Amino acid sequence: CAGGGSGGEPAAPGGTDGSGDRARVPLADVPVGSATYLEDAQVLVARPEEGSVVAFDATCPHQGCRVSLVQGELLVCPCHGSRFQIGTGGVVEGPAETGLTELAVEVDGDDVRVSG
Repeated sequence: CAGGGSGGEPAAPGGTDGSGDRARVPLADVPVGSATYLEDAQVLVARPEEGSVVAFDATCPHQGCRVSLVQGELLVCPCHGSRFQIGTGGVVEGPAETGLTELAVEVDGDDVRVSG
C-alpha cells in the first residue's frame, strides 16, 4: 500500500495518550457491527457484536498504508483495496496475504483502552 491521500499514507509509529495506553476511546463511539479508526494512534477499534471489543494496528501488512476506511463489517486499506474482517482482522480480500495485528483491549467503565 503505497503513499497517497485519504489516509493512505504509510503508517508512522503510534504514540500514547499519556496514560501508557496506545489509545482510549469512548465505547459509545464504536458502533456494534462496525469499527472506529483512531487516526492519531493508528488503531482500529471494533465491536463485531454486543459485548465484544477488539483492536488492531491499522498498518496494512501489504505495503504499510493505514487501513483507515470502515465499510460496515469490513476494514479497508485505501491504497490497494485489501479488506479485513472486523472481528478477527483476517484477510477477506487481498492483495494483503496476512491479517492485521491484534492489540490488547480492555473495557474500562465507559471507555475502551488499547495497548500494544
